[in-house]
Amino acid sequence: MKSSIEQAFVKKNQWLASQVDVAFPTPESLRGRDSYLSRQQSYTSSLIAPASSLTTLPSFTGTIAKVDFHRLTIRFAVVLASLWEEDREDVLEFLTQLILEEEYTLYIGLDGVAPIACALIHNVTDELATVFDIALVDNENYELKKSFVHDAIKTHQAQYTSVTHIGTMALDTDKAWLNDLGFQAA
Repeated sequence: MKSSIEQAFVKKNQWLASQVDVAFPTPESLRGRDSYLSRQQSYTSSLIAPASSLTTLPSFTGTIAKVDFHRLTIRFAVVLASLWEEDREDVLEFLTQLILEEEYTLYIGLDGVAPIACALIHNVTDELATVFDIALVDNENYELKKSFVHDAIKTHQAQYTSVTHIGTMALDTDKAWLNDLGFQAA
């Protein structure tokens, strides 16, 4: 499954990069794409978890919403771009160009009406889904991050009931909280 997770990660990055393959992309969106893709090279660890064995956690305290229209896409982009300090505005410009596709499901976590968390889930096969681009506005709040990811996966599984395994690509700094959630090396 490791190669399936890594291939899905590459495919997801190609899909996102293609969002600015248009006649007149803005210079900011092109710089944002390059910054986004550069950061993706840091994700080197393939992890997997049986969906049924994800650690049960206190529920996410906000609302989890499937991104299904452009206004929510903007909120997803705002949260994900918050991971960048230097190139935040360019990455935000890039991410706001997203055109939703059925193959990639975006989720946001809301505290009231404020977007505070995001993740992208992609069904690789009927049995394997991957979760990428996990971010929180307070990205160091690992307990909140774990509960959001757990509940986003469970929300996704309610629609795609055949998914038995969840994969991800992780930064070395994310391994501990992902291990707490039930992910192990693929």
